[in-house]
Amino acid sequence: MFKSPLVYLFVLASATLSAGVKISGNSAAFVWNSEEKKSKIVISPDGSDSEGNGSEEKPYATLERALNDLSEKKIIIFAKAGLYEFRKSAVISGKLPSKILIIGERTDSAQTEFTGSKRIYASKLAKVNDPKILSRLRKPSKGVLYSLDLKKYGLSEYGKMTQRGFAANPAPMQMEAFFSASRNMRLARYPNGDELLTIGKVIDIGYIKLKGWRYQNKDMRWRGGKFVASHEIPETWLGHDDIWLAGTFSVGWADDHQRVKSIDKKTGIIELQYPTAYGVLSSQPGFIETDQDLPTRGYQVYNLLEEIDEPYEYYIDRKKGVFYVMLPDSPRESDFFDFSILESPILEIKDAKNVVVSEIEFSGARFNGFVLGNSNRATIMNCSFKNFGAWGAQAFGNPDNPKNEYTFLGCKFTNNGTGGLQIVCGDRKTLASANNTVKWCSFVSNCRIKKNYSPGLAIGGVGTKVEYCHFQNGENQLLTFSGNDHTISRNYFADSCLNTSDMGCIYTGRNPSNKGIAILNNFFTNIRARNPDSKVCAVYIDDGSGGMNISKNIFCKSGTPGKHNMFAAVFFHGGHDNLVSKNVFIDCDASAGHSPWDDKRWKNTFFKEYLYRLKKEVDIESEPYKKYKSLENFFTTDRERFNIFEGNLLYNSPLPYFGYFKLSNRKYALTPAGTPDIKGEWTLKDVEKYFGNNELVREILKSGIGIPEQKL
Repeated sequence: MFKSPLVYLFVLASATLSAGVKISGNSAAFVWNSEEKKSKIVISPDGSDSEGNGSEEKPYATLERALNDLSEKKIIIFAKAGLYEFRKSAVISGKLPSKILIIGERTDSAQTEFTGSKRIYASKLAKVNDPKILSRLRKPSKGVLYSLDLKKYGLSEYGKMTQRGFAANPAPMQMEAFFSASRNMRLARYPNGDELLTIGKVIDIGYIKLKGWRYQNKDMRWRGGKFVASHEIPETWLGHDDIWLAGTFSVGWADDHQRVKSIDKKTGIIELQYPTAYGVLSSQPGFIETDQDLPTRGYQVYNLLEEIDEPYEYYIDRKKGVFYVMLPDSPRESDFFDFSILESPILEIKDAKNVVVSEIEFSGARFNGFVLGNSNRATIMNCSFKNFGAWGAQAFGNPDNPKNEYTFLGCKFTNNGTGGLQIVCGDRKTLASANNTVKWCSFVSNCRIKKNYSPGLAIGGVGTKVEYCHFQNGENQLLTFSGNDHTISRNYFADSCLNTSDMGCIYTGRNPSNKGIAILNNFFTNIRARNPDSKVCAVYIDDGSGGMNISKNIFCKSGTPGKHNMFAAVFFHGGHDNLVSKNVFIDCDASAGHSPWDDKRWKNTFFKEYLYRLKKEVDIESEPYKKYKSLENFFTTDRERFNIFEGNLLYNSPLPYFGYFKLSNRKYALTPAGTPDIKGEWTLKDVEKYFGNNELVREILKSGIGIPEQKL
């Protein structure tokens, strides 16, 4: 865990804490004096709620019990290192002390873990020797199959598998399994890796949930689509009544998890249980209705015991309560499995002030992990959020209490199902700022379940700063934003938009009232689709949004133009008044691009269909919005609509060649010191090595980018 003395000093300043801090080198620890010991409530995995009193000598066992003792004289809950299994949410609300601290213990060998899972050690596994079970597995397999009778450990409620993905209603996940809290597990699937099965001839497109798509409902029955499988259907699948498909069934930004309603082996027809957002379209030559985002169209089959053939694949027989998993070899004595149980947040804080939560690892609930609401001056510091079914953490404000001052410092978000951290605060009608900060945090692989629109970080409302963070590994976006007056600066973005189309690493869209956004001094590398026919970019201002300041960023190998050669490292769809200034583009297929809209489309979209976003949700003609010059005379059709491209430097990257730009680059060539020989993706060290003699590059790099002194 990244520890900086600055983190602790910041908390002391922001929350006015009385606890002392001992700083040594690049780490820090709380030091309790005699008075503070009296204000401390202690919990321990070895404690007792019935016989304890919350002291060091006789600690409580649960956070819930300790919360009952909070008072103006008892403001600190100290959680000793170890595992705390939550079976219901711990809630802080109602009449509260003026300060609340929940501090976990962290040593070189132990930490404080709050989990919504049941932990069972791998030593309880039994090697499967039953020939009837083993004969069902796909051959060859690459490991040893083990089983565990979950009922013996009190696990009998396995949750509900349901449709998930674009336009599906959020719901808690079914029980999931996580191995030793680090190695990624996955439900048994076919095929393995990133390979997708193609969709053959479509028999019935199914009901289309969203209007505005090129295909519309003629048959108004609520139903899933039907198509002919382009692959062999194994006989062993036919006995299952809970087979699921995961993939994209039409456009590249709309992934889906679909239950199979029926399979006809004779005809090869698969019928889906639920409608999809845009219907089902073929991806097999000879039957393709449209080639839009075709490279991403296809699916994998999962939730089948028969498809366990690789290490860390698993299957839960929900009728018999038996867990099956394949491991590469015998598990170690210290190995364990966490089985998610809790369907609500582990910790919920609402209507509180001066709250600090520090040094705690949150993990393994079926829905969201941590929720912070309508509070003020809350700091979440050096915590981790992993293995949740939905968001790792969420933080919300209230227009009646817009200045929340939420701060997330040095936190890690990884392996969550539908996103890392979501923050929505401030008052968009008055533009009152929330003054939130996200700093020194890492966001890695937070789209385990819902691949699209599951960013590491989503910010909304007014006034959030995101700085010195690390974002990596996203099938789709890594950061999304809406709202006003946000600053996204000095962050590191890598490996995004790998298996999607019509998407960006940083994304926003469809609301021209979102203004005052600055994207400054960030580094982007390897923001490219696996398939060159897909279209992705590093910064995507979509569907008429505009007025963004995108300056002094470094883009390396970013942007895949796609089959129609439109997208670029920075791409605008319809919007205007965007500033692209003093950026550095290295090895990009295109620097910037713009797909302009004509007056008819502007009028239909924002003078009619989405007028409520500009006049009801907020009023862009009101006094607070007059500070945004790009909104002047917005409701006219005779204004110029263009973007500005100025002062940028390019190496092996072309100038904008598509859309409406005012170009003011006089000298745009960036000359390297030597000949770059980059086999993989560019790093900051590579940029400094080859271009550090350039004044603009030096200026961008001088204050640092990403998390300092952290090994990811």
